[in-house]
Amino acid sequence: MKGKQVIVGFWLLLSCGILLSSCVKENRGETIVLIGQEEYIDGIEDFFADFKPSFDSVKKKMGIIHEGPVPPKIEGGYVMDTTLLVASNVDYMSDTVAMPEVYLRFNRQHNGIVTLDFKESSIQQEKDTVFVMGNDEGFTVYFKEKRKFKQFYDGKVYHVTMKRGVIMSGSVTPGGLSDFRYASIVMDTEDDSNGVLPQYDPGTYLIYVDADRMADTCTW
Repeated sequence: MKGKQVIVGFWLLLSCGILLSSCVKENRGETIVLIGQEEYIDGIEDFFADFKPSFDSVKKKMGIIHEGPVPPKIEGGYVMDTTLLVASNVDYMSDTVAMPEVYLRFNRQHNGIVTLDFKESSIQQEKDTVFVMGNDEGFTVYFKEKRKFKQFYDGKVYHVTMKRGVIMSGSVTPGGLSDFRYASIVMDTEDDSNGVLPQYDPGTYLIYVDADRMADTCTW
């Protein structure tokens, strides 16, 4: 049982992340120009069509997912300085688990596409095709990622590959992203542990919020 708790703790840290860094407050920008519905952008429903039951649950439990063809300008750096796991369909994970910082940096926004640097734990992902939608100050970002990492357990090193879909939602304010939350939907996992490590089944989801409902602006 203790070993299982250790592994669960690792997965929580991976999903939410520990990263020590310092932040400097900065100001926000303006709303970007009017855009249309670009044909090269998959709508969020189509994006998660293969995981519809999980997506429907996430959409319901996250609350507002901002949709629309005119997203606000979200470029800049942000930090979730106290992250709470508030919902999951994994039975042995308790709600309202506090986790450390998660860092985001949006760059080069062009209509409904923006790049994202996303730091969780010691893993940093840079995404070239992150989609953003919304209206006025409200926005939703969604993307898929595949990450490879090593896990140390019981004196051995295992190699893990995880593919997941991520949804982020909030509103742009001068101080950061208010009412910010994000969800992770596992699409596939594999490793070389021959069953030693637990794996999330495809469709497993985890939903996080910032403890004070504000992802503060920062540079990192």
